[in-house]
Amino acid sequence: HSIVIPRGETFKLILCDGTEVWLNANSELRYLSDFNADTRTVELTGQGYFEVTKNAHKPFIVKADKDYSVEVLGTSFNVNAYAEGTWVKTTLVEGRVEAHCGNKNIIMAPGTQVAYNKTTQESDYFPVNVQQFISWKEGYYEFEDMSLEELMQIFTRWYNLNIEFADPKVKEIKFSGRLKRYEDLRPLFEMLEYTRDVNFI
Repeated sequence: HSIVIPRGETFKLILCDGTEVWLNANSELRYLSDFNADTRTVELTGQGYFEVTKNAHKPFIVKADKDYSVEVLGTSFNVNAYAEGTWVKTTLVEGRVEAHCGNKNIIMAPGTQVAYNKTTQESDYFPVNVQQFISWKEGYYEFEDMSLEELMQIFTRWYNLNIEFADPKVKEIKFSGRLKRYEDLRPLFEMLEYTRDVNFI
């Protein structure tokens, strides 16, 4: 099966083993209907949050890139693997997962993230504020020191927009805050304009 979530939408589904999956805007999940093999394997493009049903005999595997996958037995975690992005990021909420980054395997602890660079094939492992990476499934987004370019990428997916930068320098301006998803766009842009560093037309 293949489920494609367009820009501006999110979706929640329950797989045949009871695993719950939240898919963010502009994401796709591919999977077999019955998981008859030795593993429960899904393929993700975009962003998904998984609450995996425990099964010690059938690991749950998320393939997010040809050289990157996440293997779990039962846990809660977020994977961000948009095709246009340079990084694949896995954030562990609870339980235990093993991230396979090319030839490197990293066993993660709760409250940490593995970031894998698809271009250089380098990976990093570090503690994070988990809420910043899973808040999207609750209808808002928390961010800290995020570049305007990355923030606008989120807006293009959430609101199905095309955004252009008149001055490339503003892409690097950093923002921190919390935005509710279903608010009208105008107040969101006005809040960002209060910095006096950027103007939206």
